Amino acid sequence: MQISPSILSADFANLQSELDAIGNADWAHVDVMDAHFVPNLTLGLPVVESLIEVSPVPIDCHLMIEDPDRWAPPYAEAGAKSVTFHIEAAQDPVTLARALRSAGARASMALKPGTPWEPYEELLPELDMVLVMTVEPGFGGQAFMADMMPKVRAVRESVRRYGGEIWIQVDGESPPPRSSSAPTPVPTFSWRDRPSTTPRTPLPTSTACAPWSRATVAAETEGARDAAAMAYWSARAPGSV
Repeated sequence: MQISPSILSADFANLQSELDAIGNADWAHVDVMDAHFVPNLTLGLPVVESLIEVSPVPIDCHLMIEDPDRWAPPYAEAGAKSVTFHIEAAQDPVTLARALRSAGARASMALKPGTPWEPYEELLPELDMVLVMTVEPGFGGQAFMADMMPKVRAVRESVRRYGGEIWIQVDGESPPPRSSSAPTPVPTFSWRDRPSTTPRTPLPTSTACAPWSRATVAAETEGARDAAAMAYWSARAPGSV
């Protein structure tokens, strides 16, 4: 399990201090939207370059943009350690993934909720991570789509058959554990699938992710997702949300 708070819920007037506040996270998740592939507009390469210079944790770029074949590699060249493109927008995903890896980034492919996994299973050898969207890309604050969990399981089974160390990430709001009456959004959790012979990285119960509240949760089951959320909520100070 890894924690990757999304900058989409940060204070955009104080991004460096917001990054400093999550120095104990594993990644900073940066949502890049172009107002074409998705209706929203966030930030672009110049801002990401500045974030990379000051971030205490590696940058994980999720590119919700048109023509990632052209525009994604510069994010890797700028120093983003993980770059995710949407398969729905990519013209040549194999060449794109190889370009990202050549530039020093982990190559990741994202799937919208309505995009099936099976046609793209053969791309696994070219990928370091698969991102399963549990909300429609473009806006924060949407409800977690629990009906996407079978797709997460299908990706995990494909990874197990392939045998590589490929991470699985799920992007979308996650509710707090069922026993909690806390507000719906929780900070980001990501989970990486490993071969069964390799110990998994435990979620540190001491991790708190400052004021960022958007969640990316990756887990095999809803029970695992709730366990991750419980670990987070148990670590936070009361009234901090």
